[in-house]
Amino acid sequence: MLFCSGILFVGCKEDTIPVPEAALLLSPLNNTTCLSIPQGNTNAVVNFQWNMAENADRYSLVIRNAVTNEEQTSQTEETTTTASLAKGAPYSWKIISLSDDTTETAVSATWSFYLEATQQYDYIPLPAQLLSPEDSATATVQSGNVTLSWTGRDLDNDIVGYDVYLGTAADQLQRVESSFSGSTVDVAVNSSTTYFWEIATHDQNGNVSFSGIRRFQTP
Repeated sequence: MLFCSGILFVGCKEDTIPVPEAALLLSPLNNTTCLSIPQGNTNAVVNFQWNMAENADRYSLVIRNAVTNEEQTSQTEETTTTASLAKGAPYSWKIISLSDDTTETAVSATWSFYLEATQQYDYIPLPAQLLSPEDSATATVQSGNVTLSWTGRDLDNDIVGYDVYLGTAADQLQRVESSFSGSTVDVAVNSSTTYFWEIATHDQNGNVSFSGIRRFQTP
């Protein structure tokens, strides 16, 4: 009698680790003045809120003063937190979603607001919002140029121009346009290079704010 035997091999597939999704920002609203709780003569407490992000265990709140370019960061497991900020300045903020199971993160949109000082008569411009190229993207190059675009906003509508900064290192930016009146400009680039860029917004009273630095690559 002939016996046949077979062995069934079952492959084991590693479970996929879920990546956190980007949070949706709620408050302070974008491009507005901010409601706050006074904290002495120079500071105020601002409440930040956002929606819960899928697969996120905690969140990192990043706030940047658009005048000094200084950042402050804090972490929380909640979807709301507060921060004490200097009054009379524009700020930008974003949320980074974090997970305990992976080092991958997700970054929200970046919003801006103005924290009013007591008896505020002159507003510093809000930080310009950089539109294109997107952060860390590979830019489209035409005839050796990349088109940079952004939007500017000032609560008292007295923007007089923009300075455009570009460079191959974040700490070595060079001004390539000064007092530029538009919000789109072509800049000359080299191939296979990483660039960093930033926009400074000026108003008629001599105030200036900075967009924060982004980067892009060329093919």
